[in-house]
Amino acid sequence: MNHGYILHDGDNNPIRATATLMHTSPKVSILSGIEVAYSLRRMGYGTRLLRVVLDDADKEGVTLLLSVSSDDSPKALSNVQLQQWYRRHGFYEIEGKSGTGMTMQRLPSE
Repeated sequence: MNHGYILHDGDNNPIRATATLMHTSPKVSILSGIEVAYSLRRMGYGTRLLRVVLDDADKEGVTLLLSVSSDDSPKALSNVQLQQWYRRHGFYEIEGKSGTGMTMQRLPSE
């Protein structure tokens, strides 16, 4: 898997939407952040970007971990909304909480 992802439009121009991963082993990575420019939030770019990351994780058999933590901007999803969003994409809560939010994981699809 890549360490970082940048979403592109149909003309291969970068969209200000990025995902960052930290690899803890060949089969486990931490999704440390998905960032979408403020002006582009709530338009589906985060979902498109997450799908690219999930496809790569599935192809390579990588388990993804993350800590749910919202920012405070007006267009940001709340922690509860983020948890629900990640659940829709196959993540589930695992025991314990990190210092910054709920810890979730997603096993690769077969």
